[in-house]
Amino acid sequence: YYLDIPLTVFNKDFPLKMIIKDNREGGKTLDSKDIKLVISVDAPRLGIIDGYIEIKERKLKVNITVPKESLQLFKRNEESLLSSLNNLGYNTDIQFNPKEEGYEVSLLTRFFQQGNSVLVDVLA
Repeated sequence: YYLDIPLTVFNKDFPLKMIIKDNREGGKTLDSKDIKLVISVDAPRLGIIDGYIEIKERKLKVNITVPKESLQLFKRNEESLLSSLNNLGYNTDIQFNPKEEGYEVSLLTRFFQQGNSVLVDVLA
């Protein structure tokens, strides 16, 4: 699934794009225990923030890429985010990395690991 919606924070809208992939077998409900998400938010003061999220049962793996100028701000708040996610019952692994220009499409292909090049080509 692909969504292009505004994210409203403090009465301001920020562009948000989301790709959702799960491993359900023909059902209409997303499998929340085995799912991958890519979320991209354009925050004017911080730049474009991309989140690559993988959930397998109660394991939550989060990789957030941010512009180099914003990286330290995110790292300073890492413990707070980690604690909040763990309090939801997840065993969480979180990483913050600097964004590399021109790298997003190849990262998407590796992230989903199932030859979804048709979806990626449409989004590029």
